[in-house]
Amino acid sequence: MKKLGMILGGVIGLVVLALVGGFTYLKSMDFNQYKGAIAEQAKAATGRDLKFAGDIKVQVSMTPSLSVEGVSFSNAGWGSRPEMAKLKRLDVEVALMPLLSKKVQVNRLVLEGLDLLAETDRQGKGNWEFAAAKSEAKPGEAPKDAGAPGEMPVVKMVRLKDIKIAYKDGKSGQTFNVGLDSLDVEADNPSAPLALNLAGTMNAVAYKVAGKLGSVPDLLAGKPMPLTLKADLLGVAAAVDGKIDRPLEGKGLDLGLKIDVPKLGETVKAAAALAPGLKDAGPVPAVPLAFSGRLADTQNGYAVGDMKLTLGGSDLTGKLAVALGGARPAVDADLASNLFDLDQLLPPQKDGGKAAPAGEGAKGGGAGAKGGRVFPDDPLPLDGLKAADAKVKFKGKKIVAQGYTLTDIAVDLTLTNGKLTVSPFGLTTFGGKVGGNLSLDGGAATPALALKLDVAQLDYSAVLKQVQGNDLVQNGKLDVALDVRGTGKSVRALMAGLDGQARVTTQGGKIASNALNIVSGDVAAILPFVKSEGDKDIKCGVLNFDIGKGMAKQRAIVFETGGLSVVGTGDINLATEGLNLRIEPRAKKTSVASLAEVPMLVGGTMANPDIKPDALEAGKAALGAATQVGAAVATGGLSVVGQKLAGAATGGGKVDETDYCTPALAGKVVTPEKPKESKSAGGGDKGLLGSLPGLGGDKPATPGGKAADKPLEGLTKGVKGLFGK
Repeated sequence: MKKLGMILGGVIGLVVLALVGGFTYLKSMDFNQYKGAIAEQAKAATGRDLKFAGDIKVQVSMTPSLSVEGVSFSNAGWGSRPEMAKLKRLDVEVALMPLLSKKVQVNRLVLEGLDLLAETDRQGKGNWEFAAAKSEAKPGEAPKDAGAPGEMPVVKMVRLKDIKIAYKDGKSGQTFNVGLDSLDVEADNPSAPLALNLAGTMNAVAYKVAGKLGSVPDLLAGKPMPLTLKADLLGVAAAVDGKIDRPLEGKGLDLGLKIDVPKLGETVKAAAALAPGLKDAGPVPAVPLAFSGRLADTQNGYAVGDMKLTLGGSDLTGKLAVALGGARPAVDADLASNLFDLDQLLPPQKDGGKAAPAGEGAKGGGAGAKGGRVFPDDPLPLDGLKAADAKVKFKGKKIVAQGYTLTDIAVDLTLTNGKLTVSPFGLTTFGGKVGGNLSLDGGAATPALALKLDVAQLDYSAVLKQVQGNDLVQNGKLDVALDVRGTGKSVRALMAGLDGQARVTTQGGKIASNALNIVSGDVAAILPFVKSEGDKDIKCGVLNFDIGKGMAKQRAIVFETGGLSVVGTGDINLATEGLNLRIEPRAKKTSVASLAEVPMLVGGTMANPDIKPDALEAGKAALGAATQVGAAVATGGLSVVGQKLAGAATGGGKVDETDYCTPALAGKVVTPEKPKESKSAGGGDKGLLGSLPGLGGDKPATPGGKAADKPLEGLTKGVKGLFGK
C-alpha cells in the first residue's frame, strides 16, 4: 500500500506539473502571431479581408478568456463603404472543467462597438453573399475535416453594447437603422431561464424590451419554451405571455397578446420616421387603442381567439384566423361590436363631407357635366376580390357613419375565388328594417351581380330632414322591394342589361305646410290654402317598375293625397339613361281642379331631365290657369296673391275620384282614368284662379307687381323646382 500511495502521489505530481507547465506555456504564447493565419482562412472562405487593428489576448486560468480589439471585415467591391463590419472589442470567457469533457460553457460574452452594414446593389444582390469557398473534396466526398456536429455551447451571460446595424436598399436608396444601446441576456445557471433586457433605437426612435425566456438547453432540445416579454415603442406598450411548444420549428404557439396605445394619432405620426409612407396617411385621431387576444398557430396559418379591441369609443370582439397555405390567403372571422363610430375614427373629408359638384365625379359621371351620365363607365374595382378568400360573420349593435346611425347589423359574407356573397345582411336605420342578399362574381370574365333588397317602414321624413334639412313630409314611412341582376364590367354596363323589378311604396304621412315653397321663404303654398280637411294627407305613393334588358317599364307611378292624385306612365332606358315619362296630376275635389289639369312630360336624361307641360293634351282654359300658377311659383308671385287664394270660392274643372292606391299597392298595372267635368258652386267658369285679380286671364302677378311675360316657362321652372333641378 505504501508503494501504491507513492506511485499515485507521483502521478498526481506529474499531472500537476504538466498542467502548471501547460498554463505557463500558454501564458507565454503570443497569439497575435496567428492573425495572418486567421485572416487567410477568412479570405479563403469568403473572399473578403479580415483585419485586426488591436491585439488578440488569451487569459489562461480556471476560467480562460479571449479578448480581441479593432476587428474589421471588408465590404463587397460595389459596397457604399470599405467595411461591411467593424468591431471595437470582443471578450469571451469560458469554464475550464466542462472543456475536459468536450463541452463548451461560455460564462460571459461581451460584444462592444459593432458597426454592421447590410446592403444590396441595384440588382438586389446582398453584400452578405460571399464568394464560394474552395474545396479540395471530390464530388460526392465529404470534406476532410467534416465530422459529427459538436454540441452547442451553453451561454450564461451575453452583453452587447453600442451596436449599430444599418440596412440600405440599393434599388430604392432607403436606409433603415437599428441601434442597440444595450442588450443583456443572463441566466443564474446553465439550466435556468434567460432574463432579457434590451434598449436601443430604430431610425432614432427609442425602444425597450424586457422579459424572460426558457433555458438554452431546453431550447436546443426542442422542449416547450415559456415566454414573457414586455416592449415599449412609439408610445405603444405591448406584452406577450405564454409558451411555444416546438420553438425550433416555430410551432405550437399559445401566446397571450396585449397592446395599449394611449394616443393613436401621435403613434402613427412618430411611426412615419420608420415608414415614410405613413406621412401620406392623413390625420389619424388621437384616440386610445387597446387590443388583447390569444395567438395560436394552425395547420397552415395563425388564429387569434378571445380578441378584444377598443378604439376610442368603438369596440370589436370575436375571433380571427388566417390560412396561408392555399392558392391565396384565406380569412375566417366571427366578430361582434356594441359600437363602431366611424365618424370618430375616420378623418373628415376635405370638402366637409359635401358631395362633389356636378360634373366633377368619376370619369363618365357628373350629373351637370356636358353630356354627363349618372352611371359611371369606369371598370369595377374587382381585383381586390381575387386577392384573398374570406368567410366573415359580423353582428353589431350600433354603427355611426357620416352622421347616420345603423343598428342591429348582421352580415354573413363569403368570398371564394373572386365571388362575393353576402347572404343574408340586415340592419335597422331611421326606424326601418333593411335586409336582403347580394352576389357579385368578380372572378368571371364578365362580372355578374344579383341583389335582393327589402326595406320596411323606413322613416323617409326623418331622412329628408337629416339630409336636406327640410320638413316636407311628416310621419312618412317607406317600403322598398328590389330584385335585380345583370352582368357587366362597369356600373353603366350592368345597368344596360339589368333585369328584375324595383318597387317603392309609402302609406300614411302628411305633406307639411311649406312643402311647395320653391323660390323664396315667403312664397305661399298651394295646398294649405285649400280648406278641405285631409287634402294634405298622403294616401299612398308607389313607384313600381318591371326591368328587362336595361329597360325599366312603368307598372305603377302613383302619388295620392286627400285632394290630389298623380299618375304616371312611361319607361326609363337604363342603358342610355333616357327618360320617357308622362305625369298626370288629377284633382279629386273641385277645390283644386284648376291646379291639376295639365299633364307633364318628363324627357331628357337622368342627369339632365327635361320637364314641360303637355300643351297638346291640356285644355286652353286649364293651360292658361295652370301656367299662371307655375309662373307665380317660379317667380314668387304666390306671396302676393296667397291670402286671396285662401278666401277664394271654388271653381270648376275636371275631377278624378278613382282609387289608384289599391291596385298600385297590390302590384297591378295602373294607368290614369278619364276625369269627369265638375261645375263650381257659384264661382263662375273662371274657376278658382279666374276669380282672382291678375290670374283670371291677365298676365300673372310678380313680386314687384309686374306681369310675367312667359307663363309657360314659369310653369316649367316651377315643376323643375319640385324635382330639385
